[in-house]
Amino acid sequence: MRIGIISDIHGILPKSAAEALVGCDAILCAGDIIGESTLESLEAIAPTVAIRGNVDDNHRTYQELPTRAEGELGGVRYFMAHKPKDAKTVPAGTRLVVFGHTHKRLDEERDGVRYVNPGAIRRVHEECGPGLAILTIENRGIEGLEFVNLRA
Repeated sequence: MRIGIISDIHGILPKSAAEALVGCDAILCAGDIIGESTLESLEAIAPTVAIRGNVDDNHRTYQELPTRAEGELGGVRYFMAHKPKDAKTVPAGTRLVVFGHTHKRLDEERDGVRYVNPGAIRRVHEECGPGLAILTIENRGIEGLEFVNLRA
């Protein structure tokens, strides 16, 4: 199972991001969406779980989104929040934590939990440029994570 992980889009989904997500079985979007049709664009690619980021608070399209989400994909329990500080306490059994906000990529395992920040699509951190992540789940476990660099 391929899971696209995206955050901090800050507008319309670029073609390069949409192309990178093709073939994903699901998408986790960790907020700061803003663009009017961005969520529909993600849903057209794969079923999408999206949360509201801090800049989405005043955007009428995204005000109703939750600030956190949890669920299961391919037998792996996940938890998602926009800000890292909101992802410090996670439900029991969580094996994947997704967040955004910092615009810095992160792939780190702590106490059996994988923490992933895919970076940002726009307003990127100077260390990594625009990008997203693709997570692979097989046999109810996380098998790999790839950061995808996008054209600016």
